[in-house]
Amino acid sequence: MTSAPSAQREWIQSGAVRSPEARRSALEQFARAIRAAEPSLLKALNEDLGKSAIEAYTSEIGFVLRDIAHAQAHLRSWMKGRRCPVPLVTWMARAKSLPEPLGVVLILGPWNYPFQLMMSPLVSALAAGNAACLKPSELAPETARVIDEICRDAFDPAHVHVCLGGRDTAEELVAQPFDHIFFTGSTATGRLVAEQAARNLVPVTLELGGKSPCVVCRDAPLETTARRILWGKVLNAGQTCVAPDYVLVEKEVEKPLLEALQKALRELWPDERVSDSRSHIVSRPHFDRLIRLMSDGEIVAGGGSDDTTLKMETTVLTGVDPAKPIMQEEIFGPLLPVLPVDSFEQACEFIWARPKPLAAYLFCKEKSQMDTFIRTISAGTMCMNDTISQILPAELPFGGVGASGMGKYRGEQGFLTFSNQKAVMWRSLWPDPHFRYKPQSLSLSLMKKAYSWMMK
Repeated sequence: MTSAPSAQREWIQSGAVRSPEARRSALEQFARAIRAAEPSLLKALNEDLGKSAIEAYTSEIGFVLRDIAHAQAHLRSWMKGRRCPVPLVTWMARAKSLPEPLGVVLILGPWNYPFQLMMSPLVSALAAGNAACLKPSELAPETARVIDEICRDAFDPAHVHVCLGGRDTAEELVAQPFDHIFFTGSTATGRLVAEQAARNLVPVTLELGGKSPCVVCRDAPLETTARRILWGKVLNAGQTCVAPDYVLVEKEVEKPLLEALQKALRELWPDERVSDSRSHIVSRPHFDRLIRLMSDGEIVAGGGSDDTTLKMETTVLTGVDPAKPIMQEEIFGPLLPVLPVDSFEQACEFIWARPKPLAAYLFCKEKSQMDTFIRTISAGTMCMNDTISQILPAELPFGGVGASGMGKYRGEQGFLTFSNQKAVMWRSLWPDPHFRYKPQSLSLSLMKKAYSWMMK
């Protein structure tokens, strides 16, 4: 049985985490609990997703520890708020936008990065002074169990509470009147969360997905391009929301790009089906779905899989019809369709005609094309000449747009997401001009001139 958010509101009202020192202390306890649980976390992430210790630490544990350190370093300045200019009509006044905690927030985590994508939003929520209820994904049960242990070790239950369970638990939680809901997952489930939250007028942040395109221009250095595209696809067996979903390549370099992709897979990621350093597909239904999608194109590299270990080779596909399922739904696995286009402009038109993605990538040398891509393609995040690296800077906001999500977090943006920007003005009791109370004593033309001057 889940607990209502009202049980945690007393913690907020008590002022226990009102000061910067209290919030920094909570974050420090959080970091200590994570470090103490590191062996258990590494084991859990391996059991749930087959992640190697190196991948688990760099993409999950170390990522969260860095977010904690960044929040601790900048927390005091974030909490100061922002001074705002005031018009002359309010002379002898000052105004400020002051962040205050939203209250009790619900964070719903996904299975693909079950630790990072649950705990990184929690860092922002704690920095902003909130209490939190966490619902880890049931598809990563071992990691969910360790998350529960970490939070029990680090926090008072009234401060951070973990609810373990399946879909029924999530539905029960979303129906409750939290002060904010933060959801990471599929677009379809995100719609359901938003619909339910709207019934209680609960604001939401939705971190979704979509088909993140990768455009390769004729002047791109193909061997480097191939390695960097595949690195983004090999990571976590392609089960990454900002992984390159498909490649649009100018026709004249399609064949050499395919050769470069084949070479990179052969030299850098051989034997993926048996390698201990490669993640497996999260579940048999997801594995079977990817096998079906693989038949939508011609395999030019990879293609192997093991339905016992749920491991799958990174697979490059050509001859893909844009109307096929592999181009209509987010792949979320190690399949990479490569589609030829006549020009950079045609690639942009292809992207424009589809829902806005969470990420968009461009490989080229020409600065004017980069500028055009940045200016005309709408995406939640973007990176030139690499993939996934845009999520690394702690202060660069992360989030989607349109069908790929709403709202941003990370760094100060995460602090603001979990804060109410309270507008406050301080006014002197003097002066108190009489015309304020009887403006009708002035002519309209004189009032217009006075108003224009006083509102400067």
